[in-house]
Amino acid sequence: MSVLRSVISEVRHPPLLTYLRSLLDAFASAPGEPASPEAESALVELFSSQELRVFRLLEAGFSRQEIARELVLSPNTVKSHILHIYQKLSVTSRSEAIEAARNLKQIRSP
Repeated sequence: MSVLRSVISEVRHPPLLTYLRSLLDAFASAPGEPASPEAESALVELFSSQELRVFRLLEAGFSRQEIARELVLSPNTVKSHILHIYQKLSVTSRSEAIEAARNLKQIRSP
C-alpha cells in the first residue's frame, strides 16, 4: 500500500488517479471487502464537488501549488478550498483532515 501511495502523488492523468484512489480505498477497508459506497458518500455529502477534488489531491500528497496546476485554479482559490475543508472537518492541518475523513468513512460504513 505504501508503494501505491508513493506512486499516486506522481500521477497526473485523472482517470488513472481515480483508479489508484479506488485501489487505496479498497486496501483501506476490511480484508477481502471493497470500500463501501456508503462510506465514500460521507465525503460527497460533506464537500462540494470542487472541495472533494481538492481534498483527493491533498490526500494524495499534492502541495497547494500542485493542486492549483492540476485543477487549473489560482493558489489562493486552492487555499480557500482547503480552509473550507478544514472548517467542515473541524481540523487545522492536512494530516488531521485526512484522519478525520477516514474516521468519517468508518463511521458511515455499514
